[in-house]
Order: sequence, then structure tokens, then C-alpha cells
Amino acid sequence: MKSIPRIPLLLIFCSIILNYSFALDAPITSAGSANICSGNTFKVPITVVGFNDITAVSLRLDYNPTQVSYSNATGINSSLPGGVIVNKIVVNSTLHKIMIIWSDVNPVTLSTGSKLLDLNFTYLAGTPVLTFNNTSNSGNDCEYADAVGDPMNDSPTNTFYFNSTVSYMVLGTVGAISGPTSVFPQSIETYSTPPITNATSYNWTLPDGSSGSSTTNTISVTFTSNSFSSPIAVNGENACGVTTTASLYVTVNKVLKLKFFLEGLYNPISLHLNKAKDQYGYRFGSDTADIYTIELHSNTHPYQTIYSATNINLNTDGTSQMSIPNNLNGSYYIVINHRNHINIWASQTVSFQNNLIEYDFTDNAFKAFGNNLKQAGIHYLIPCGDINQDNIVDALDMIAIDNMAAVQEPGYLPEDQNGDGQINLTDILLVENNSTSFVATNQPVL
Repeated sequence: MKSIPRIPLLLIFCSIILNYSFALDAPITSAGSANICSGNTFKVPITVVGFNDITAVSLRLDYNPTQVSYSNATGINSSLPGGVIVNKIVVNSTLHKIMIIWSDVNPVTLSTGSKLLDLNFTYLAGTPVLTFNNTSNSGNDCEYADAVGDPMNDSPTNTFYFNSTVSYMVLGTVGAISGPTSVFPQSIETYSTPPITNATSYNWTLPDGSSGSSTTNTISVTFTSNSFSSPIAVNGENACGVTTTASLYVTVNKVLKLKFFLEGLYNPISLHLNKAKDQYGYRFGSDTADIYTIELHSNTHPYQTIYSATNINLNTDGTSQMSIPNNLNGSYYIVINHRNHINIWASQTVSFQNNLIEYDFTDNAFKAFGNNLKQAGIHYLIPCGDINQDNIVDALDMIAIDNMAAVQEPGYLPEDQNGDGQINLTDILLVENNSTSFVATNQPVL
């Protein structure tokens, strides 16, 4: 029997290595992502890195025709002799493919990042992806050949082919701003605008002196005593640009905060004011002790009244707050008028330049013009007893209270000094004490 020569295993192994291990790496190929900023047409550049001594190219890009429509190829690299063939092929109703074919007997080298060509599309809907298909046709649809025509290594696919994502980023129109148009210092208000199509961030401009931060379509704004009436504005942006701006004018109201205690209603145990009563019970709801009138007077002779407001609530803790017209930006005397207490002027003019003005009559006698307050423990009080509002507590007030005490008529009456709804000896003693002390309004000389 004739023996068959054996081929050494080592030779077979070496042959396998020679055939498969030394294939050169294919170029890295990228389909550039596209941001559509206006209209609906866009280009996808096909670029390469490592395009060295290449003799043939076959590339397949798949796309969904319900999302984009292919138009043509332009900008073909002139360094590719013989031209490039680009064909669109319909696979089915949701899959089309673009085949890019080139070959030449002479190897071609392109610089890093060179563009092979541009693929032109029309955007239709959704978020399209253009995908290199390196699996169909046994991987031959995406293939490069080296200088001698041998296939080049392009595995794993995700390190050699980079797909394109198309983002439709045409900005929508900015809508109207919603939120309060009239606000107060020391308040926090919320403003918003409808979401802007394709906006990735929002830019807010706030009223002067206010603060807040947001890159969304909603923002919380803090208004301070230094906030001033001015617009709040917003626009949207993305990588393509910025929308037009919407604005809303916000009026920041001036707020005057006062604190004072009325002698007649003052409770030395609670250190608060009692709530005034009438013949049916408490005259006012909530935490209101009584009401009063505020006046602002000019800082120069004859100190005329610049502004006044009536029926202002005074809380049981002596605090009170009211809105003041924004055009009052000067310095004024603050004057408190109460139905059965003497009028009290602030000791000096107060600046209304800011939007929050605060004045406390309770912590020192000199807070009133002429030190015209009565001390009661840690607090200073506005004296009571001026029943007829002639700016002095005297015999006329005594006569008025004596007459009403005689008929014992209950109710919310100026003769009722302590606000218990009754006119009796307690009220008479309060008026008598201030009458004998010649308590009167002190103010600048008119």
C-alpha cells in the first residue's frame, strides 16, 4: 500500500494565521449626525479616518422612509478617480438602503477626517437614525479592499462604523408668560411659559432687584424691598439658536409695615391689643384688633397730606401692613389717625425710596414727634381719649364720655376707650387721666 504523506499540523496552523490574522483594519467610517435648525432638508456627511491605500469601497446605509426621504448625493470627493456610484434601493415600506460603491486599480489615500460625500435628505418625522448595515449579505455590503484587493478587517462593527442620528431642532414659538402682574416685597411668586417645541433650555430675565434661577419653563421669583416694577422675560434655546422673547410687566407694590399699640386696647398681661367689640361681640374678624387711617405728609411746610388711606387693619400684635402707590418715592411724615386716640406723627420723615418701608412706634418714645407716647412696661403706646378728634384730650372729651356713660348705650363707639363694647368707669378714668395730663397731638409747626 502506498503511503499518503502527512502535512504537519504546524504548517496548517501557520497557513490559517497567514490567511486570516494579517488582514489590515478598514478605515473608520462615520455618518455625521445632523441638527435640523430651519426648514426640513439636511445633509449627512460620510467621513473616514485611516483611509490608506484603499482600492474599493462598499457601504450600505439603512433608513426608515417614513422618517426621512433621500434626495441625492453631492460633494463627492474628487480624489476618488472614476467617480462614486450611489443608489437608493427599496427593501420594504419601512426600510430603504443607500449603496455607496467605488473602486479603482490604483490605491488611494485620503487625509484623516476626509469626507467621501454628502447624502441629502428631507426630514419627515420622528428621530431618524441612518445605520451602517455590516451584517446583511454576509457582511459584504460594508467592505473595504486594501492595496492588493483583499477585504479589510471591520470587526467588531461598532468600532469601525458610526451611525447618524438626525435631530429635528427647529424651535417653536415662545408663548405668553403666566404669573401675577402685581406683587409685594418679601414675596415669592411663580411664573411660567408653555413648553417651547425643541427648546433644551430657557433664559429668564427678572424684574430689577428680584432673584431666582431656572433653565426650565417655570421659575420662582423672590421679590425684596429693593425690587422695582419692570418686566420679566423669557426665551428658549437649543443648539440651533434662540427664540424671540416674551415679556410680562410686573408691578412691585410699595408696602408700608407699621407697628404701634393703642393705649385703650393694650393688654399689659398679654402685651398685645384686645380685639374691639360692639354690642354683638368682636367687631372685626380674624386677628384684627381695630382699624385706623394712615396719612403721609410732605416733609416741608405746610406739611400737606400727600396720601391717605382709611380702614386699615391693625392686628392684635400691633402690626399693620398696607400697599402704597409706587410713585411715592420721597420722604414723608407718617401719621396715625385713630377714632378715639390722639393723632401721632413720626418723629422724623421716613424715606419711601425702597418698596418696603417699616416703622415701629412701640420701642421708644422718641419714635413719635415730641416723644408723644406713653410707656407701659417694655412698650410705648399711643394715648387715648381724643373722642372728638380735635387733637387734644380735654373737658370736651370728658363731657362726651360722661353723657354716653349715663345712657349706658353699648356698641362700637368712640367713647368706648378699652373696646369692650361698654362705656363705663374704666373708659372715664382713661380719658380723665390723659385730660389732666394735657395730652395733645405734637407735630411740626404749621
